[in-house]
Amino acid sequence: MREIKQLAMKFWKAIDEAHEDGKLRSYPLFSRFPKECCDLTCDLLAQYLSEYGIETYQMRGTYENDASRHHVWLLTYDGIVIDITGDQFKDKLLPAEQIQTVHVGTEGSLHRIFCMDRERWENTRFTDVNEFTGFEGRPSPRQQTLMDVYDIICLYL
Repeated sequence: MREIKQLAMKFWKAIDEAHEDGKLRSYPLFSRFPKECCDLTCDLLAQYLSEYGIETYQMRGTYENDASRHHVWLLTYDGIVIDITGDQFKDKLLPAEQIQTVHVGTEGSLHRIFCMDRERWENTRFTDVNEFTGFEGRPSPRQQTLMDVYDIICLYL
């Protein structure tokens, strides 16, 4: 678990630095990192972790007190929770001390309140040409965005 924590922290730091440097401004879904980009961030982090042999899937849940609020985090196949966007909810849904910027471990307080309508989703495959879902074997717009943002983040790793 320590390796996963180190990798997740390194990846979060790379995104944060790219964001601070304005490198993600062209990608509106990442312009407010970590807010409102948890699903795309999960796809990116899943790709990074898979390069180290750590396979994951996404868990999506709805907030128990407000069906308009959703959150997405990663789970390894042996149940380790990995979340690098949970801090968007600090002092909004839970006190700041209950939410880690980079969470790796068992399900935390934040994940427990996103308990409604839970669904397991596969990560978007965006680096394998055999997985492209766009027109004529090209990447879909989502896959292209993920490739572009991943390339930027990798410059900070």
